Formats: sequence, structure tokens, C-alpha cells
Amino acid sequence: MNLIWSQVDLLAFQEITDAFGRKDTDGMFCNKTMKNGMVPFIFKLLAGRWFFLFLNIVSVYFSMVGVLFLLHHLGGCVIWGPDGIEELNDVCSSISILLIALGVIMESRDVFLRISRTAEDDWQVRLNHMAEDFGVGLLLFGLFIEGAVIVLELPDLMFSSIGREFTVYLVALLMIIVSVLISVSFIIAFLRTYLINPDKVNTFASSDKPNK
Repeated sequence: MNLIWSQVDLLAFQEITDAFGRKDTDGMFCNKTMKNGMVPFIFKLLAGRWFFLFLNIVSVYFSMVGVLFLLHHLGGCVIWGPDGIEELNDVCSSISILLIALGVIMESRDVFLRISRTAEDDWQVRLNHMAEDFGVGLLLFGLFIEGAVIVLELPDLMFSSIGREFTVYLVALLMIIVSVLISVSFIIAFLRTYLINPDKVNTFASSDKPNK
């Protein structure tokens, strides 16, 4: 019986390696699906400037909805209760997850280009650095917002949040506003890149390199 299952596992492994890639005799990764299939095309689309602009616009929209929700509650328009605090936690946690995911994606633009087999010239490197710099900020503020929610959910023996909810939510609100400003700054900076000729950037960068 064990021999039969071993053969089944071996066949399954062979099918997986044939479908997703294998290592040749030189140890280089060979994958027809990755080189000629839909995967490079998809990741090339994901590395496009329009995709990063779209994600940040969506992030700004949902973040502003969260800001208005928090202002509505913190302004005294809603009587707080267990359900209200749970809703506030859900809103803050959702925005934090959105910012963390967006930050990771923006930091991974160079990986998208590598998977799509796109040549990383000086222009693409410049765009990668821009996306990475703003992405780090969004990732950090997303983590800070999630940390604020975790503080409120800690047991009272570890940290008593009774009477401190307003302060914690106010800090979370300020961090969400800062994250909106980061996304808006990124959108403006990335839109300006459409006014720049990539060929001039690559020519200027290559002229600055020392001759060997």
C-alpha cells in the first residue's frame, strides 16, 4: 500500500513540475508557462502605472469613508456602546489591512517586472523606487492602525482601555488621514511621470555612467 501511494505521489509531483516548471541540467529554472503563458502578461499589467494609480485611488476612497465614519462617531453624533466600539474596530482594522496590502504590492513592483521578463532600465528603476518609498509609508501606517485596534482588544489585565477609547481612535484617525495624504502624493507624483520621456531619462542616466 505504501508503495502504491509513493507511486501516486511521484506521478503527482511530475505533473506539478511539468505544469509549473522544472530545473534543467544546468540548474536554471525552466518554465514554458512562466515564459510564454499568461503569467508574464498578467504581471506586466500589474506592474503598469495605471494599476498602482487605480489601487491608490481606491485606497483613498475607502480611507475617506472611514475618516467620515470616525468623525461621525468621535464628534458625538452617535452614542457609544459595545456595538459601536466593535464597528469602529472593524472599520480601523479593514483600513489597516487595505493599507498593508497596498504597501506590500507597491514594494513588489520590481518583482512584478522580473516575473514578466520586463527589462529594468533606469526609467523602470526610478518608478520602482518611487512606488517602494510611498509603499513603505502606507505599510507602516497600516501596521500602526492595526496596532491601535489591538491595544483596545487587549485584556484589561494587560492594558485597561476603559476611558481611553477616544484617544486611541483619534490617533487612528490621524494616521488614516496621513495615509490618505501619502496616497494622494503618490498619485500626483506618478501622474507627473506621464509627462516625462523615458528615453531621455535612460539616455541621461547612461551618460552619467563612467566609461570602462
